[in-house]
Amino acid sequence: MPEIIYESPEFSLLPPKINLAETILHRGLATPGHPLFIDPNTDKSYDIVALRHITGRVAHLLRSEYGIKKGDVVGVYSMNQALMTAMYLGCISIGAIVSPLAMTYVAGEVRHALITAGIKKLFAQKHLRSNVEGALSMGPADAEEETDRLTVTMKDVIDIDQFLLSADTPGPTVFPITLTVEELEEKPSFLCFSSGTTGKFKAVMLSQSNVASDVMMSVGIAPFMYNQQTQLMMLPQSHIFGLVMVLMCAPYTGCKVVVMQKFVLETYIDYIIKYGVTSLMTVPPVLVLLAKHPYVVEKRDEISKTLRSINSGAAPLSRQLADAVKRNLPNTTIIQGYGLTETAPTSHLTKLNRPDEKVSKVGFLMAHQQARLIDEDGNDVPKGHAGELCIRGPNVFLGYYRNPKANEAAFLPGRWFRTGDIAMVDEDNYWSIVDRAKELIKSKGHQVAPAELEDLLLSHPDVNDSAVIGIYNEDEATEYPRAYVVLKPGSAAAANPSIICDFVASKVARHKQLWGGVVVIDAIPKSVSGKILRRQLRERKGDKAFYSAKVKAKL
Repeated sequence: MPEIIYESPEFSLLPPKINLAETILHRGLATPGHPLFIDPNTDKSYDIVALRHITGRVAHLLRSEYGIKKGDVVGVYSMNQALMTAMYLGCISIGAIVSPLAMTYVAGEVRHALITAGIKKLFAQKHLRSNVEGALSMGPADAEEETDRLTVTMKDVIDIDQFLLSADTPGPTVFPITLTVEELEEKPSFLCFSSGTTGKFKAVMLSQSNVASDVMMSVGIAPFMYNQQTQLMMLPQSHIFGLVMVLMCAPYTGCKVVVMQKFVLETYIDYIIKYGVTSLMTVPPVLVLLAKHPYVVEKRDEISKTLRSINSGAAPLSRQLADAVKRNLPNTTIIQGYGLTETAPTSHLTKLNRPDEKVSKVGFLMAHQQARLIDEDGNDVPKGHAGELCIRGPNVFLGYYRNPKANEAAFLPGRWFRTGDIAMVDEDNYWSIVDRAKELIKSKGHQVAPAELEDLLLSHPDVNDSAVIGIYNEDEATEYPRAYVVLKPGSAAAANPSIICDFVASKVARHKQLWGGVVVIDAIPKSVSGKILRRQLRERKGDKAFYSAKVKAKL
């Protein structure tokens, strides 16, 4: 069967063939005097002139004091920082490679990151040093890492807070160096770690051209990032969503960003009000709070004075949740996008003028990208049918660092990247993500998408959060959908969880019913980007499941 290739209806310029740091800091729309990044702890702000200077100082200090050269890997292990753009682009300026570590990593994960990326120097906050010490004190590399070794000692761990303070001073600077087209397009500039929802995380190689292309493609369709807007950044700066869509896009467009070190809901709401935040980039778990939390309800009139748009990403957003937020914050337009670390990150984005019926869709394929939808045998499926999404374009990553086995599985001939996500496209070129291919439940000969049942569960007034996995039943030789739910204390469902089974049974086909029962837990395990960690749910033992007598009778 011939390939069915979808082209983007959008247009954007492609980036110039120059250093990414020069593109962001010297070729963008930011104007002197206009704040770009604000530290709410000190109320200190940095405009484009200050950001250029500090970035140049970072580059100079890396080269002169720490011996960082082109191609060296610099690790960053920190909470959010107002000057993180300067840290990252200072490395990029001299042709070094940035490898951000999530601040939530524990010692074993730090060790795996240090080995996988081959980090030469690690810039870390003081309160995280104990995790680094633990990582460096562990035994020899395991079989999976037997060809690699730790390349750092504690002497190579630098206090990032003190380093950035020293960079925010007068002194010599370095302008972004000139790189060849080959270096821009075929050499890594970022080694970002995949979310690690299955197995050990991998280092994703993104070139300067990958990131610059995604910036140009995103800002062409994203007016919520323009210079008249004010963003509140709670997204982890180590995660590709925040790294590119805020840290790179904002200084290029001139958008003001208030940087939170870590997410605390009450503080988040207070900052929206204090700084007149107009737009949010966030994830569905935060939207659950915006829809239901009493503090948001209390402050919604003050929030609504300035907040006009919310862009959700990193995990699927259901119509029910979007509608719930809209009821609480009626002045906001809620949209969502889609992407992966491997697409730097955005491959699909919704415009602010999207029709209401498109709220649960992830928008248009971004400019300069192509897409295919394939079945389990690798054949292209007709339009209107769901299939695994494959993407090709200037933002698609180079491959996984030092991992040929993973690279072989990731790409089809023609450099088509297999996302592992099941998608559909409608007649208006709006795309929707059905679910992860590997997370589909095979129930009674049918495929069941967990996201569909999770959206339905969230529409129940007693359910605060939910996740669905498949539980294998040997007698039936099939998987049963099982729901894990967080219930409102004192609710009817909290007293009798089996009513959740009856609720779902009244809404879905037989094969989608909760044959595996309902398990009540305190919190759904999720990654920092909001993705449900289903593997952790599968590994749980001894859970008490509640079943509906009506549903059980149908088995």
